[in-house]
Amino acid sequence: YLYERPSARHSEKLYPVFQRGLADYKIMDGGYALAEIAYKAGADIVTVSAQTWDETILQTIQAARDYGKQVLVDMMGIKEEDIAERGKQIDNMHPDYICTHRAVSVNRETSSEKTLKILRETIRQTKIAVAGGIDLETLPKVLTYQPDLVIIGSAITNATEPRKVTKQIYEIMGKKK
Repeated sequence: YLYERPSARHSEKLYPVFQRGLADYKIMDGGYALAEIAYKAGADIVTVSAQTWDETILQTIQAARDYGKQVLVDMMGIKEEDIAERGKQIDNMHPDYICTHRAVSVNRETSSEKTLKILRETIRQTKIAVAGGIDLETLPKVLTYQPDLVIIGSAITNATEPRKVTKQIYEIMGKKK
């Protein structure tokens, strides 16, 4: 798909609000090679799945270091009772971010808040990110756990007025745009 879509380096022109390009690959194998493709295409951050082998995560981290970019380890699919243990293991690998992520296919009653709280209590070295199901209603609750990075997708892309929603998000986060 990478070659059928505009590269991340063109995103700033297409989307003026663009701040950093995230290649949401959730890499499971070929960590260095896949991350390298994304970084060369202009991505600033590449995601790797927390469910993969430690070696794949370490390869992805190495690619990020070699290219002066960042890596986010996505905890999507890790059972809630395993979040703290896997989070500690990943924290010791020194990625840039560990992300709690509620899948879009998971019912609306679940939230990232509980797993975000678990990560906040257990992670010592790595920045914490949150993604999945964050909208104007859930954002204030998420912000109480002081995530270092908030990833908001469908609340903007599925909005009938995406610029208005984006402005409201910035206002909730205390930023002006």
